[in-house]
Amino acid sequence: MIWKVLHDIYSCTSIYRYGRVELNFFFNELESQRMMANPLNPNLYYALSVLWQVAYDVKLLHTEPWSSFDMCSQSGQREKPESKESLEQQTQQNLCLIQLTPHKDLFSQHLTSVNYDVFFHMTKQCFLKRHGKLIDHLTSLSPIDAMDILKKIRQDKTIKIIDMYPSDFKCLFETIECSKDHTCKWLYDDFMEDVIV
Repeated sequence: MIWKVLHDIYSCTSIYRYGRVELNFFFNELESQRMMANPLNPNLYYALSVLWQVAYDVKLLHTEPWSSFDMCSQSGQREKPESKESLEQQTQQNLCLIQLTPHKDLFSQHLTSVNYDVFFHMTKQCFLKRHGKLIDHLTSLSPIDAMDILKKIRQDKTIKIIDMYPSDFKCLFETIECSKDHTCKWLYDDFMEDVIV
């Protein structure tokens, strides 16, 4: 469901055909923490964190223990947990009510509902080696000179992926996309075309 909502907002499909729609969802505590994580909490910071925060203002509204909720079957009967362990897991976790407010400036001339999948791919690729330096990732992402990209986004050559904020990833993507010196901006353009088709 998490990826479905992300694809919907970036592709302007489903409810987002009608514009910016604010959503309130219950997520488990770990997923909520990952959605709101940044370089200050590196153990929870993933590509998903970046994609959520670029698209939405993510706000925790309320935390509620699992024990407040009953699990019911389709017939309305209360379900018993499958095992004692699953019951203990549920009672130790919380559900978090999260407000997702789409950013007005999500899309730009260079990040659109047409090329968002390349942004997804770039972000996921970066986080495969999250403790690696950005400059090392750039050589496998784009044929454009890595030092030139770093200069344009005002980052040092020692910066690591885990130290970049969500807005830095958006800036990186838009900088590569707006480059006029190369007709091929991404080393995986052909791969992305196959995925889209």
